[in-house]
Amino acid sequence: MCGPKELLAAAGAACALNTGPECSWGLDCVNGTCQPLVDLNGACDSERRCKTDLQCSPANVCVRPGVAGAACGPDLYCARGHYCDVAQGSTMGVCAAVKPVNAPCAIDYECDLGTMYCSATMGAPMGVCRLKGAAAAPCTYENRFSECQDKLYCTATVSTPSGVCANAKSSGASCAGNAECLSRSCVTGRCALPQPCTDPTP
Repeated sequence: MCGPKELLAAAGAACALNTGPECSWGLDCVNGTCQPLVDLNGACDSERRCKTDLQCSPANVCVRPGVAGAACGPDLYCARGHYCDVAQGSTMGVCAAVKPVNAPCAIDYECDLGTMYCSATMGAPMGVCRLKGAAAAPCTYENRFSECQDKLYCTATVSTPSGVCANAKSSGASCAGNAECLSRSCVTGRCALPQPCTDPTP
């Protein structure tokens, strides 16, 4: 529910998780006090979080996300432009660079998610990295959420499994699902914009 804006607390000020006051950007509430996010090689845990470009390793030290060849898994992430290559049945893997167009893949995140998708389907579990389609490009129902470029959607349906990439619809347009709308919100058959919170205080 919307409410009055709350002033954010500065470094060293008192804070309380969930109930507030909340800490300013770049600070975390640790033992009731706003403290700076932990820098590279600093000690971290569930309360003392690392800066946004770092991650807390299993050894409770802030480290940079892994590049090609670095270990990765549930608590160790890969750097931008990389993915975690995990062998079947294992929880740990190795960071690898995202694959280029036409390289074999099994899942979307092996490709550059900003521009590509993996053509693998339930019937063909191995595919290749393909560029996302522009407006009017062909697309399929199985990969309808990933085949088209940003702000487009795939017109394919269960009964018509082949479609084309089309411009996502503005608020008020008729829709059958969230993917059809720019807002990603289809309510009672119409594209709706999320209702923003407004400060009720004068």
